[in-house]
Amino acid sequence: MKKRIAFALAGILVCVGAAIWLIPYAPMPDVNSFLNVSIWRIDGSDQTEITDQVDQNALREVLTQVKASRVPNPKHSFSMDKVSYEIVAVYNNTPTFLDIGEINFVYRDWVHNLKNGSEILDKLDAICNY
Repeated sequence: MKKRIAFALAGILVCVGAAIWLIPYAPMPDVNSFLNVSIWRIDGSDQTEITDQVDQNALREVLTQVKASRVPNPKHSFSMDKVSYEIVAVYNNTPTFLDIGEINFVYRDWVHNLKNGSEILDKLDAICNY
């Protein structure tokens, strides 16, 4: 009887842990924790800094809306023609580099799948006047 209870509790803990791990999260939820945000638009091999053309408050707001999988993959290279925006910022006193592309973004040297990638790209396009 004690073994069944122990196995049941272990099973419940594993399921809860897996559910928490798989639920998308916002890696940068606090709009006020951003400093020195710079943004580049990448189109194939053409990289153009557009920081001065972008409403910084709107950009910070969009970055707080990123939803990503909690399960990262080791950083790997991906074709730069698939990357739409490169964003460099200081978030919570930590240098943060984001390459927001078709389905992935790079956050602190890990690649995460975006859960709302198309929505984020549309919002970035809108505030970047493209």
